[in-house]
Amino acid sequence: MRQILNIKDDEVIIYEITDQYLSECNKSNKVMMNKDLYLNYLRICDFETITLDRTQCVFSQEWITHYGTLKTDGNWLWSGDLEHYFEKYNFIWPKDHILKITNSNYQISKKSKSIIKERWKLGHELVRQSSSPSEVNHFKDLIIQGRKINLIKAL
Repeated sequence: MRQILNIKDDEVIIYEITDQYLSECNKSNKVMMNKDLYLNYLRICDFETITLDRTQCVFSQEWITHYGTLKTDGNWLWSGDLEHYFEKYNFIWPKDHILKITNSNYQISKKSKSIIKERWKLGHELVRQSSSPSEVNHFKDLIIQGRKINLIKAL
């Protein structure tokens, strides 16, 4: 399932991206200003997890990054295939995502980089200390511990 997560200090907002929404974006005539800058920002962000598999584009059947591969800028986490849909099929990101990136002048801040590094270290330490796959999944959930999880917003 394709998702975008907005990880805030006190809550996590989860957006579920459906094939229907991708289709609506593809049919829309909206063209994003500074699309190349936005796409470059997405490409320089770090991988949170990598799924060693590919999936087929819902429109062209082209093999693309699997939606289970996740990228992050420290505050947002998204399915890796969304970059493909953004570049080729006019995927429309949540307004808060667009504002965050445009307000940062399409640059990853030092604070965002430190958040990524902190979560990476915590995740690896928890995995190192765990003894089973179920514990690893439980520990992954603890990385966002203490934050309220909002209902999924389907886009």
